[in-house]
Amino acid sequence: WFFSRRDTDLARAVVSAQQAMMCVTDHEHGYYACVSGTLVADHSEPHIERYWNAVAGAWYPEGRSDPELTMLKFVPSSAAVWAGPGSRLKFGWEIARSNITGSTPDVGVHTTVTFP
Repeated sequence: WFFSRRDTDLARAVVSAQQAMMCVTDHEHGYYACVSGTLVADHSEPHIERYWNAVAGAWYPEGRSDPELTMLKFVPSSAAVWAGPGSRLKFGWEIARSNITGSTPDVGVHTTVTFP
């Protein structure tokens, strides 16, 4: 769930459910994910209440009752996930070892996930 203004290109594009992809990266910890799913506009009062904070309020002058405020919901269907070796030092060591020995570096794991 995330806030959007009704007048944005994104909110107007998802009047009906649309296929979408969200990518998440954490370079510091070596974590990467690409999540496919559906994005839909869903003006949900309970979710507005749950996620409302001062940062969101800065974008909506009339607060929670601002007529331009709506919520967008991302429903994941599948994801590709990569987790690195845990540290930059280990990553560097694996790359160096690979270049010296001609072996394939062990730089983490990759998996795919399907959501129900």
